[in-house]
Amino acid sequence: MTAVIIGLAAAIVISLMDYRIIAKFWWAAAALALILTISVFFIGIQVSGTDDVGWIRLPFGVTFQPSELTKICFILTFSKHISVLDEKNMLRSFTGVITLAAHAAIPAACCGLSY
Repeated sequence: MTAVIIGLAAAIVISLMDYRIIAKFWWAAAALALILTISVFFIGIQVSGTDDVGWIRLPFGVTFQPSELTKICFILTFSKHISVLDEKNMLRSFTGVITLAAHAAIPAACCGLSY
């Protein structure tokens, strides 16, 4: 119940923020997601009922799955990437598509390796 309340409060706060301000910190979201996802390789645990080592134990017996936060950070960084490519008229170019594919491959590989 505590996690639901915290999640609901966080969702309300984030929904009240201007997305343009959040988008300016895309680099922080990318770094946070990458650090949390890689940390699973070192401090990850397996939760009963799952077959992967994709969770981190937090205080008070709470567990957290970094890949869920990585998905949110990916949406933020990918949309920012698309916006930048569009501003430079590179969205439909071969280079633009390749950079978007590489962008998508990084979190997919990190999350996939943690399973």
